[in-house]
Amino acid sequence: MAASTDVQRRGVEFYASWSPAMQKFRVPEEDLAVVMQAADHMIPGGDGWPRPSGTDVAGYIARGARRKTDVDMLSLVAGQLRASLGSADALQKALTELQASQPVAFRVLQEFVYYAYYAQQDVVRAIRNLLDCDYISPPQPRGYEMLPDDEIAPSRAHSYVPTHAVRRVDLSKVDFSEK
Repeated sequence: MAASTDVQRRGVEFYASWSPAMQKFRVPEEDLAVVMQAADHMIPGGDGWPRPSGTDVAGYIARGARRKTDVDMLSLVAGQLRASLGSADALQKALTELQASQPVAFRVLQEFVYYAYYAQQDVVRAIRNLLDCDYISPPQPRGYEMLPDDEIAPSRAHSYVPTHAVRRVDLSKVDFSEK
C-alpha cells in the first residue's frame, strides 16, 4: 500500500491491493493481543454492553485480516501501541498520536474493531434489549419491514442516449486536487 495521509484513499488502496493470492496472511498473535487491548479501550463496554475482549472480536479480526495490507497495517498499529499498554492515559495518547501520524493505519484499526464488535451476537442482543429496537444483523436477506411509500411518484425525467451519440467531455479545466 502506498503511504497516504488521506483517509479517504483507504478504500482505493485497500481494494486495489486485493487478490486471491494475498489472502494467506495472518495477524501475529502478539499483535492481535495489542489490537484487542486497543479495542477494549476504544469500546470500553459496561452498563449491559460487552467489552470486545469478552466476545469473539479477536477471532473475527483474525479471520478477516488476511490481506497483506491489512496485516501490515494492524502490525504497524500494534508496534506503535505496544509500549503504551500499561496505562489507559498512555494508550489514549498513543491512539491520538497514531490517528494524527498514521490516519490510514488508524482507519484500518477502527474499521476492524467496529465491524467485528457490531457483528457479535452479544452486541446484537444488547442493541435489541438496551435500545429496544428491531436490529437485524446483518440486515440481509430479511431486511427491515417498511411501510409502503405511496406519496413519492417514480421519476419520469429519464432518457436514453445511444452509444454512437455519446461524446467525450473536456476535463482539462476541472480541478481534481484534494481540498
